[in-house]
Amino acid sequence: MYVCIKLSTSVGLLLLVSVYMPTDGSDIDSHEGYVDICSKIIAMFMDSNAVRLIIVGDFNCRHGTRFHKIYTEFLDENGLVCIDSCRLQNVNWFISDDGTCTSWIDDITCSQSLLSLYKRC
Repeated sequence: MYVCIKLSTSVGLLLLVSVYMPTDGSDIDSHEGYVDICSKIIAMFMDSNAVRLIIVGDFNCRHGTRFHKIYTEFLDENGLVCIDSCRLQNVNWFISDDGTCTSWIDDITCSQSLLSLYKRC
């Protein structure tokens, strides 16, 4: 699932996409669904007149999973960078009372040219 808007900014027209990517059901359908949404996001960006892209949300691709490989290839092939992995390491925003469940900050992915703007924050 994804939603997108165009924003006029001082660095040019930007496409902002919010995503909740499919989870890995260890089947071909979930794999194809994940790849399909990645493709649709890039197609929307290419069809728009936006010069930069920001994607925020849950990519459901923890390190070591097969979706993580798709995600990193998606970044590399499209000149994108995951900002939170550059700036935050091993960060949890929720730990259950019994300490058995944790969650992580969802990802912020953007065009590499925007990375310097995030470093100034």
